[in-house]
Order: sequence, then structure tokens, then C-alpha cells
Amino acid sequence: MLIRIFLINLFFQFSSSISNNKNQVSQLLFVTIATEETDGLKRLQKSAHHFGHDLKIFGLGEEWKGGNMYSEGGAQKIRLLRENLLPYKDDNLIVLFTDAYDVLINSNSETILRTFFASFPETKILFGAEAYCWPDKSLASKYPPIVFGERYLNSGMFIGYIKEILKMLEFAKEQNLADNEDDQLFYTYLFLDENIRNDLKVGLDSLSIIFQNLNGAQEFVTIRKENNEAMIYNSLYITYPLILHGNGPAKILLNQFENYLGENYLQKEETLKPYQNSIKEHLFPTICVSIFIQKPIPYVEEFLIKISELDYPKRKINLYIANNQKYNIEMVEEFRQQWEDFYASFSVINSVDVKEYIARTNSFIYAKKTKSEFLFIVDADSHLDPSALKI
Repeated sequence: MLIRIFLINLFFQFSSSISNNKNQVSQLLFVTIATEETDGLKRLQKSAHHFGHDLKIFGLGEEWKGGNMYSEGGAQKIRLLRENLLPYKDDNLIVLFTDAYDVLINSNSETILRTFFASFPETKILFGAEAYCWPDKSLASKYPPIVFGERYLNSGMFIGYIKEILKMLEFAKEQNLADNEDDQLFYTYLFLDENIRNDLKVGLDSLSIIFQNLNGAQEFVTIRKENNEAMIYNSLYITYPLILHGNGPAKILLNQFENYLGENYLQKEETLKPYQNSIKEHLFPTICVSIFIQKPIPYVEEFLIKISELDYPKRKINLYIANNQKYNIEMVEEFRQQWEDFYASFSVINSVDVKEYIARTNSFIYAKKTKSEFLFIVDADSHLDPSALKI
């Protein structure tokens, strides 16, 4: 309830400023830094093109001197960004910067600008936020407290007014920042300086309204179909982020999401939908779906809802649930009562006394007993796409 009240108040408080800001600045300059053309850059270009962006790539062909891209370093991006933005310094622009090799954009410029003006009317520079304080964990305590959301700055994506962004980048020149120093650490120190933060009006997208950093949030981020479009959905903050960053170890998940966003989603729909609709229900193979709740896990109720929303004939699913967590017993029982008549068969082990190895062994026995052709095993801390059984 508190979250909903906050969002409602947010709308009424900010709605009056949307039209004013939009009249002042109507053009988005989307830029990235890349010294070489890679598959990751091509992916970003493809998603940008699909949503009508004129992506500016700065630094192609230059020697990379910014250190190891998989650890600390990367300040060369700051120098290149400043040098290439200077010709635009007198233009009335909003600049959108993202990393080049591990980002997907999933919205057009109009939506991005409208969301920025509406949700962050007092902010001049907005960075994406993440769950981890990196690269210097000792700085975590120096971050200003927040009421809700992610607290730490991630420099892989930011948006803001060009005047303030150039002023921010000028600090790097004044500090003689070397190309091989760390870009995120540079931005972090600026943000933690209260005077600079207030002067430049720097903020964080703590609720992933525009920017979604995947690392640390993998379990909350899925793809949803809304109005025949594939949308990024954050179930923790109930938001639909517009840009996706596969930072750190989350790059594998970004590769998976790539198959369902933008042009790839449309192609997949056109290719698979006629085929899927042509298959009669009785021709679907029988699957035993075995669910395990064997440790304290948040959002079990949401997980069970996702199970019920799997896009597969329920009469072709033999459902097996093994729960040994006291606080989930009532929830699992309610789920059984609501859904057991819809499935081909339904078996529940719902007791704190059941050992995990016994429960998992029994799932194989149950799959064989129900003559299931396939066994699909999933722990409750996973988050499933509705089409998981059809992929």
C-alpha cells in the first residue's frame, strides 16, 4: 500500500512539470563509447535501430588504453565522451549514454524522455543503480540513505542535460584522470561529494524506472508481453525499465533476453505463433513439473503464480510440489486447493519433516508413475518465463 501511495503521489506531483520540460528539450542524443566493433556493439545497434534511435558511436578505431574491461578501469570512456560531446555544448539536448558491449535498449526516444521528465523532474543527471557497491566496497557507508530501492551508482548507463553532463566530465580533465583509471569510481566520488551532487542535481534510478542493471537483480527481472510488445519487468519494484544492462556476471542472462526483445520478439512471434496454434492439445507431450521449496525463499507466492501462468496445457502437466518450509505450508496448500483440478495430476509433500533428498527422489518416482514423457525440475528461487515449457 505504501508503494502504491508513493507512485500515485509521484504522478500528481510531477505531472505538471512534464509539459514544461518537454517543451524546453525535445531531442535525445543517444551515445556510446566503443573502440572496436563486437557482437555486443552490433546487438546494441540493432536494438537502437529497431526503436528509431540514431546511435552515435564515439572512439571506433582508437587503441583501447582503459585497462581490462572485466575489472577496474575504463576511464578512457570519460575522455572520449567529453571530447565528442563538446561540439554539442550549445545544443539544447538530453544525452543518453550507455556502455556499448552489454546493453539492450527497449524503448523509443519519446518514451525515454517522457519517463525521465515525469519521474525525475528535479534531476539533471540520472545514473542507473545497482545492489552492489563496486569497485570500492568501503564507500558503501558514505552513500546517502534511501527509503526504497537500490542504493549504489552504476556508471554503465546515465541520462541528463548536456550542460550538466559536460560540467561533470570536466572534473575528469581537472583531475588529470588517466585512461586506465576506473570510470565508475570517478563517478562514484563525484556522487558522494554532497556539494557536487546537489550542484549538478545528480540522482540514481533506484527503482529501475528507466535503467535496469541485471547483476544482483536476476531473480526479479523477466520479460512480459504487454500490448503485443515484449517489456522488461522488474517484479521487485513493479516497474518496466526501458534499458537493460547485463553488467558483471549477468551477461549470460542478457544474451537470453536478447531473444525476446524488440525485433527478435516480433520475428519469434511471427515464426512460432502459427506453428504453436496449429498443435492440438492432445499432441503435446506429458510433462512432470517438479517444484522444490527447500529453503527460506522470498516471493514464493509470486513464483507459484508464474507456475500457474505457464503457457502449456495443464491437462498435459503432472504437478509435483515438495515443501519443507514452515512459513510456506499454508500457501502451498491454498495453491493446491485452487489448482489441483486443472492439472492431469497433482501431488504435494508439504511438511517440515521431509528431507530434501527424499523429496527429490520421489519426484522421479512420481514422473514414472504418471507416465510423464519429460521431467522439468525447478527450485522456487527461479523465475520462469511463461513460455519456458515451449522453448
